[in-house]
Amino acid sequence: MSHGESAEHRFRCGNLETLKVDGIREALIDFHKYYYSANIMKLVILGKEPIKKLEKWARRYFYEIPDKKITRPDLSLPVEPFDKDNLGQFIKYPSIKDSDDLEIVWYLPDTSRELKTNPAYYFVHLFGHEGKNSVLSYLKKAGLAQELYAGASNKLNGVYSEFKVTVQLTKKGLKNYIKVAEAIFSYAQHLQAVGPQEYIFTEIKDLGKLGFEFTDKISPVNYCVQLADLMQNYRDQPDSQLDDILRLMYGPIEFDK
Repeated sequence: MSHGESAEHRFRCGNLETLKVDGIREALIDFHKYYYSANIMKLVILGKEPIKKLEKWARRYFYEIPDKKITRPDLSLPVEPFDKDNLGQFIKYPSIKDSDDLEIVWYLPDTSRELKTNPAYYFVHLFGHEGKNSVLSYLKKAGLAQELYAGASNKLNGVYSEFKVTVQLTKKGLKNYIKVAEAIFSYAQHLQAVGPQEYIFTEIKDLGKLGFEFTDKISPVNYCVQLADLMQNYRDQPDSQLDDILRLMYGPIEFDK
């Protein structure tokens, strides 16, 4: 089978034309009937009420969701989503915003289940650093960039992880985007050469602890969605593993070189 048959290569959104395809509504209903099962769901209830009352509401409103004992689909089969033919590409496209960005994306092995060590967070912290000797400080000094953002996410239900560095370029940076890319890859090679450093992890852990203890208020709905999503990575784990889940929203807690 070709890599084009991976689920990652399927079109993810539609329009009025795709909604008119014969049988599309019935296919959606069948999909819902099969996968709407309690055994692959996670539930978060947030409230100021006593825990007993929250539990009572949970039972009242969610108890009747059927448990069909279905198996989650393995989207990594039959093939991996990317190969040498569709990696290492450079793509240009015009922006509809008044901004010129360079985005570099790495596809990495899945890290979604490595919750306590969260290796991707280590690199998000380092690439996204804005202080002295950071990539951004170098690019700003050279007049090539205005901002730099780093982020990581897990894809296709735990098939692979994505690490992304986005640089908001100056006009000079746009003309010299190769130099910007070289700086980012040079930094990546440096991090690979020196290896993981525990003192950096300790800094990340301390910042995460501060973020957890002094976090700003966020939308209750968004908070519940984030927690429920994170809990999916705890599937097949004992309930005791959930003890740290609130803290893990703010970064790793264990170092693993």
